[in-house]
Parts: sequence; C-alpha cells; structure tokens
Amino acid sequence: MNKNMVQVIEEQNKISEEVDQVVGRAVTSLQFQDMVGQLIQHSRTRISNMENAWVRMGEWASHTQSGQEASPERISQMRTEINDIFAEAERLSERSPVQQNSLESSDIDLF
Repeated sequence: MNKNMVQVIEEQNKISEEVDQVVGRAVTSLQFQDMVGQLIQHSRTRISNMENAWVRMGEWASHTQSGQEASPERISQMRTEINDIFAEAERLSERSPVQQNSLESSDIDLF
C-alpha cells in the first residue's frame, strides 16, 4: 500500500511540475502579446504624428507652387506648427508603453 501511495504522490508531483511549466509558458506568451500590442499602438501613434507633419508640409508646398509667397509671419507659423507636432511626438515617446527588458520569468501581479 505504501509503495502505491509513493507512486501516486510521485506521479502527482510530475503532473504538477508539467502544469506549472505549461502555465508559465502561457503567461509568458500573454505578456509578450500584450507588449507587442502596446508597441504597435505606440508606433501607430508616432506614424500618425509624422503623417500630420508631412500633410502640413505638403499643403505649404502646394501654396508655394501655386505662386503664393510665404510671408515671414506664415513661415513663423509653419515652424511653430511643425515644432508643436514634433513636441507632441517627443511627449508620447517619454511615455514608452513597454519597460520590460527581457522575457525572463518573474512574479505576476494580478489585479
């Protein structure tokens, strides 16, 4: 009877270790998926800011090509708009979505 009990306990320990490994891999995969999702969204935001800058510069170039000369005030306004767009991009970069440097196992906070 004791021999059977020892076998059952050893088998349960083995199953427990396997479940622990599978759950650990699943959690790591979910964390990776979340990090990638955050990085993609962050990249989309940055690309959108750059697109806005290019659109504005294209509009200004069209005005110049149509013979409209830019006044010093208009040039100053253009610089301010572009600086504002780039300042917003920098502000967004400071809020980097992902701070983890590796995919090593660690404690997980559930909330």
